[in-house]
Amino acid sequence: MHRRMFIAETAIGTAALLSASRADAAAQWTSLEAANVRIVNEFIAARVALRNSGASNEEFDRKMKEYTIDDLMFTVHAVGNFVPMAKIPAGRGPFSRIEMKIGETFAKGPIVMHERVDVMSFPNQPDRTGRLVGVFALKDGKIHEWLEYSY
Repeated sequence: MHRRMFIAETAIGTAALLSASRADAAAQWTSLEAANVRIVNEFIAARVALRNSGASNEEFDRKMKEYTIDDLMFTVHAVGNFVPMAKIPAGRGPFSRIEMKIGETFAKGPIVMHERVDVMSFPNQPDRTGRLVGVFALKDGKIHEWLEYSY
């Protein structure tokens, strides 16, 4: 066997194993875990839609209560710089538009973790991109706690 052929076959085999592992992990979610992932994804989509539509703070709060138990949110702006917040910040934020792209998602019992890339647009400034990992704890079909790490 030639070295190049061996390397190519090894790379193809590794890629197949990795993709199979990811598919197996998703396939092995319990119905509760799959439901929790759906809730987290819907929560993120609702936040984006409300922020980009210019929804009122009252409308924002009302919609967020559909997904959260008591509006509890803890954020971590950077690893080692823990900044707790009493509740999910309402409204659009300082940006004119935000886009959140969810990457890999993991679920185990009541915990859902995903990686995400946020692109925020500001008036008269270049867009800012943030890479984040969100960890959500769910209870009774709602988000109870949310920790977020940027890196």
